[in-house]
Amino acid sequence: MICTVKSVILLFNEQLNLSMRGKGEQNMIFYAKDFGILPDSEIAKKLDTVFSEIAKTGDEKTLVFEKGVYRIDLDNCKTRTLYITNTVGDKEFSESEKSKPHMSKAAMYLKDIKNLTIQGNGSTFTVDGHCTNIALENCENITIDGIELDTVNPPLHEMTVVEKKGGSVVFELDKNCKYVNENGTFYFVGKNYKHKFYNKLVYSSPALVRADDLDHMERVFNPFAGARSFKEIEPYKFKAKYFSAKRFKLGDKYYLFDLRRENVGIFVNSCKNFTLKNSAQRYNCSLALVCQKTENITVDNVDFSPKPESGKLLCSIADFMQICMCKGQVSVTNSNFCGASDDAINVHGIHMYIKKIDGNTLTLKFKHPQTHAFNPFFDGDDIEYVDRFTLECMGKAKILTSKLISEHTVEITVDSTLGAKEGMVIEDVTLCPDFYYAGNTINRITTRGILVTTRGKVVIENNKFINTNMAAILISDDAKSWYESGPCKDVTIRNNYFGECYAHFLSVLPENGKNKNQVHKNITVEGNTFDAKHDMGISLKGAENITIKNNKIISSKKKNHFVKAVNCKNLVIEQ
Repeated sequence: MICTVKSVILLFNEQLNLSMRGKGEQNMIFYAKDFGILPDSEIAKKLDTVFSEIAKTGDEKTLVFEKGVYRIDLDNCKTRTLYITNTVGDKEFSESEKSKPHMSKAAMYLKDIKNLTIQGNGSTFTVDGHCTNIALENCENITIDGIELDTVNPPLHEMTVVEKKGGSVVFELDKNCKYVNENGTFYFVGKNYKHKFYNKLVYSSPALVRADDLDHMERVFNPFAGARSFKEIEPYKFKAKYFSAKRFKLGDKYYLFDLRRENVGIFVNSCKNFTLKNSAQRYNCSLALVCQKTENITVDNVDFSPKPESGKLLCSIADFMQICMCKGQVSVTNSNFCGASDDAINVHGIHMYIKKIDGNTLTLKFKHPQTHAFNPFFDGDDIEYVDRFTLECMGKAKILTSKLISEHTVEITVDSTLGAKEGMVIEDVTLCPDFYYAGNTINRITTRGILVTTRGKVVIENNKFINTNMAAILISDDAKSWYESGPCKDVTIRNNYFGECYAHFLSVLPENGKNKNQVHKNITVEGNTFDAKHDMGISLKGAENITIKNNKIISSKKKNHFVKAVNCKNLVIEQ
């Protein structure tokens, strides 16, 4: 049977009409196979058609995929404008490059859809090309269940040290990668990329996993930086000569990737009630899951890690999860976060800079180049005026209206400007979700495990922090660098295991300089096991009402100095 796009639409409408007869009585079931979406076939255009048609009905419905492997070709995906927080800035691509910031292709694109469950039944969706795998905008009550996302020949390249003698080092390239030699210059090539092996912009800071500790990952210089000569000695093997090769060890694995966060794994924008469960993400061009201006997020039993049979140790170029300007409840449970070149999860708001005050109208500016071009507010939200240097609240107000007036500027009207000054920042205190993080495993992370700055109720319990290169948990708040808000008001960290952390297990570090005010409050750390092989402990700054009790500390030579506190009030330690 040959299915044209027209026949798929007619068939879909017939199925839709049949389902509508039972409207309000039962969940409508749509089978992907009925629309020509079959395992072992290319499905990009058919997916786009199905989601466009599904958006026409608001009834509860399920789209069911027959278990199998589905192919999505980038060439058949539409280009859309997606402004995604904490991703590529406007000036990160040269004019000669074909890629343009924020112009993204999405393998699956859902817009204005309500009450949909995507049931993958364990299917794998393999994307051929560098794009955003799934994007949802203005959707409500969406569940994605039982899918695996993977990418063909992604711009992630594993180079292993297989020989070393004197100043000479031989690297073996992962044979799943593709490369070309053009007049002695080597390029990694893929569906929509072509990069030099040594590119100061793109591949300047790869990840390294040492042969003697496969759970530990760190960011280092490009392995070819400083090489006196470089040549191919046989297919997929390259010899480089250095004045000194001390930094290299046999078996070391270098992961080279495009640092620019052009696309993400899953993007959830301006949605309500989003659930991702029983799924896996095997490669992400930057962040794995970004939820922006979304209410109520559930992630359960999701495997953020490389495909086991691939042998790879890295699968996400940046954070696994980024939760920005969201509200309601964020629940992350029973999931695996393994192999990221940035944080496992970051929950935060945005400090917007007050550029101008004119009566009750405020002109606000996005200050970080990787976050802009969307209106982060809702009319009726409560805000606080915040001193950038002390991070103290100087006044409160309610947003009456808000609108994006340029790519980097938002204009709001408020009911009061008392306490506000130009040069301050504002925090939207309505968009501060509760955060529940339980039963998860974090391992092989180049930076932090959890970065959390939300004044909602935070509970972090029954997790395993196996290996992080920086703080396992960081409670920050800043208005001078990333502009990620705000203060934490209620944090419980209990019954977790902390293993090989190469910095503090818990770092409370608001960026308020030498100011002695307390930014974070009401932090309880209890019942945890800290395996302090590296003599790291807990570092506290600018916080009050902290209780640390009933924790087990092993391997540490500094048990009596396990907790360090600066400018803190009401600190109780009971071990």
